[in-house]
Amino acid sequence: MTTNYKNRMVWFSLSVFILSLVVIFDVEAASSKPSLKGKLCWKLEAEGGTGNITVVVTKVASNVYTLNGISTNDSSSAIAGATNGNAVIKGNKVFITLNESHIDEYATSISTYSLILNKSTLNGIGKVIGLDYNYSHSDFEPMVHTDLTVSLINCSK
Repeated sequence: MTTNYKNRMVWFSLSVFILSLVVIFDVEAASSKPSLKGKLCWKLEAEGGTGNITVVVTKVASNVYTLNGISTNDSSSAIAGATNGNAVIKGNKVFITLNESHIDEYATSISTYSLILNKSTLNGIGKVIGLDYNYSHSDFEPMVHTDLTVSLINCSK
């Protein structure tokens, strides 16, 4: 073999290797972006406090998902309520509706969350509205329509 042929083969092999690395790292980078699947956790911040929602996401149709999980508040790590809902992807946005219920020794509560998230970051904004039945007063106490900031967080184990 001539030296020129060997040099071309080395350059060809090196080029294929570098191209392979580019493809591998590109796939790795794409897969590290958040996606609407598996276990996801969000921090919800409102004027009255913060809480976390942890859900397992299941795809049920093209761009349609179910979410089932729990919500906790910032005053304790105890379960504040069972949470379930739907998500729909449209364009670069994810529209989520979640329902939550909670029963403790003081009240029975229900809440509905409407969230609009950026598809590439899964962060966004939302609103919550709810109703509490207070046992000591034997009456209903409406929650106001509250603005939320929604941030994707790492799920603790």
